Amino acid sequence: MERNSPLNSLKILDLGRLLPNDYGTMLLADLGADVLKIEEPGRGDYMRWMPPMLEGMGLLFLLSNRNKRSLTLDLRHKEGLNIFHQLLKDYDCVIESFRPDVKEKLGISYENLKRINPKVIMVSFTGFGQTGPNRNKPGHDLNYQGIAGCLAPLGPDGSAPTLPNLPQADMTGGAFLAMAVMSAVIQRSVMGGGQAIDLSITDCMVSFNLVNQANAFAKGIGQSTFPIHGQVPCYDIYKTKDGRYLTLGLIEEKFWQNFCRAISREDLNDKQYEVGSSGNRVRQEIKEVIEKRHLSEWLEIFEGEDICYGPVLWPDEAFADAHLMGRDLFILDLQGKSLPQVNFPVKFSESSTSIRMPPPTLGQQTNEILTGLGYSIDAIDGLRKKGII
Repeated sequence: MERNSPLNSLKILDLGRLLPNDYGTMLLADLGADVLKIEEPGRGDYMRWMPPMLEGMGLLFLLSNRNKRSLTLDLRHKEGLNIFHQLLKDYDCVIESFRPDVKEKLGISYENLKRINPKVIMVSFTGFGQTGPNRNKPGHDLNYQGIAGCLAPLGPDGSAPTLPNLPQADMTGGAFLAMAVMSAVIQRSVMGGGQAIDLSITDCMVSFNLVNQANAFAKGIGQSTFPIHGQVPCYDIYKTKDGRYLTLGLIEEKFWQNFCRAISREDLNDKQYEVGSSGNRVRQEIKEVIEKRHLSEWLEIFEGEDICYGPVLWPDEAFADAHLMGRDLFILDLQGKSLPQVNFPVKFSESSTSIRMPPPTLGQQTNEILTGLGYSIDAIDGLRKKGII
């Protein structure tokens, strides 16, 4: 672990599973935190076995669990819970993603844990939170987005909601998880004590949905809405001659006028925010212009111009993009593992982040950790035979 990593003194026991939790704890691990995954013996994090697969392991797991260690432990056994309690004395934070009633049954409620470690920070990270009518309901990304109002059919034609190609709720929730942990650590450094954190993915998406909320409010008071969802010509995605796509985000007047000049259509200078049938006509005219050239041609034409534009890249193309590569964003080989990894996306002048180790195999550090707690090899073998580890 690098000594100047921002979180190099933070130790986290990670009882969570699945993408939101894995992404959030990966961010913390990239920042230097020691993240120990506590996984169910024989099964582990469900993400390990979810397709698509690479050499028998889920690709999403491999991409979201680097820089972590793994200990298999069954908390339903008294001996397993005892091991967890021993570890807890030396850790700063516990993250769990069980339904609210489960942690009470397991005996790992915040009230129980703080008796062992008064400074512990416990994050309960679930889809709907620890309170409210939905608290014990199961759910996944699409359900959270729908309830938060993020999938409402807001386009100009009132078409049905589109299935997102990115699990935005999962990723957003994971980012809020990292922020919540760091906030609690900062407060503890000032106030001295730990605390319990109730983190709901649905709540995060409601917070994330500001633009749509503003538009809903604007409609309610008879005001115009923010130009998104294909309502205006200046903010849309257009198809090129070769079947590729070009994004235009020409919200400011100067960018729109620069664009119109670049495509030799200065007659559209005052048509930037046309809506309704007029907006559709302008959009159709731009569509016909863009369809006359290949994507590569448009990128060459717009290069150096003060225009908000960009290509729609496939994910594998992004790994070869000159700008992204120039940002040192990728590691294409991690200790002999050919699966590309994306570096932590924030750069610090006086700190460093790094990808130190590949994702752990299930229970990879179990013997090492238990030996460190004073267990003999024979005792560890006995625990394994009982199914406790």
